[in-house]
Amino acid sequence: MDPSHHPKSRRNPPMSKSGILPELDRRCGERRKLKVTSFIYGNWLARRRYARREKDQQGYYVDWYESHLLCLIVGVLLLSCADALMTLVLLEMGGRELNGFMAMLIHIDVQLFAALKMAFTGAGLVFLVIHQHFQIFRRVRVNFVLRAVLLLYLLLVGYEFMLLQPRHTPAPAILIVLMGIVLSIMGLYLDRKRAQIMASAHVD
Repeated sequence: MDPSHHPKSRRNPPMSKSGILPELDRRCGERRKLKVTSFIYGNWLARRRYARREKDQQGYYVDWYESHLLCLIVGVLLLSCADALMTLVLLEMGGRELNGFMAMLIHIDVQLFAALKMAFTGAGLVFLVIHQHFQIFRRVRVNFVLRAVLLLYLLLVGYEFMLLQPRHTPAPAILIVLMGIVLSIMGLYLDRKRAQIMASAHVD
């Protein structure tokens, strides 16, 4: 009888030098690569939500993002929209844009200014969310940077409110800011509840 057709040969395939099945020996390279399809695939068949290995504590990607991140991102984007709207009102009242690049865009085309401002903000937020489990200089979690961006936008919008005063502040800007604040608070609340649930699970 041919040994390759023996029943035991199927149950006991040849082993590698490391003692691991050849098709299962995954130490030869990094299999986890960031692709655009990862977002689509992960939305429906999410498998990686937390760190799996000890080395992942330094930083790792996931294919499932918590709901509080969506609230924070949309909240910051709304605050950015309100910032752009109030900036234009301030410029009409004789104000000056301190950012030289943005000032150039305003003189070229106001719509281009608003579009690029939102695009830059959105791209930055997406980058922060993707790298939320990494650290900057091995000290500061990117997750905290996202909250710092939210705080900076709140301070900026508050400063613009102070400059415009209620009578000169556009009504749409007030509505957008309120929506952004509500979503941001909701995101922070959901994040806190998630942390409490994870802490209780570790205790149990």
